[in-house]
Amino acid sequence: VRASIGLVVPDGPDAAVSAESLLRRADAAMYAAKRRGGGAVVCYEPGLISLVDDPGLPTRLAEALRRGDVEVAYQPIVRLSDRSTVAVEALARWTDRERGPVPPEAFVTAAERTGLIDALDDHVLDRACRDMAALRANSGIPLAVHVNISATRLADPGLVAAVESALSRHGLPAASLVLEITETSMVPDVDAAMPILQAL
Repeated sequence: VRASIGLVVPDGPDAAVSAESLLRRADAAMYAAKRRGGGAVVCYEPGLISLVDDPGLPTRLAEALRRGDVEVAYQPIVRLSDRSTVAVEALARWTDRERGPVPPEAFVTAAERTGLIDALDDHVLDRACRDMAALRANSGIPLAVHVNISATRLADPGLVAAVESALSRHGLPAASLVLEITETSMVPDVDAAMPILQAL
């Protein structure tokens, strides 16, 4: 196991910046370390710009969603006792036409900040249901697919309709879909979330 480490040292003009800004800078250094590979350690420098802070990222993401450029990759979920694959997790992947591959942490954060998260969630949900229905039909293997949903969606009554629509459009049994709440945001209103959870 290797770690890619991003550091930021708050000194000079950086000493007065907010904690959130320091974390974003450390994040940018960490992505640079990942690109170097091999357990690199990178210290933030002023020229190192985080994709999360790229003001054009939300616009390009919205366009990518319209064009269908956000792909879905699948990670197997394996039962350790017999090493059999029991399900897959759907993971959004985006290669920006201008900047190349964008880390999910960057574009998911941008989507949550700018209100694009519903469109991103619905896109991944639809693709996952489509692909899983096709896989089940072609292989006969009754795998389930896990799809991440932002916690903010639990206050959105439209989530239930989006799930029902994706399942019925692709003929996927409801028992084959597992919704996972992402850990990047808090449930905004627990009382509002309860009827949505019950409907799901």
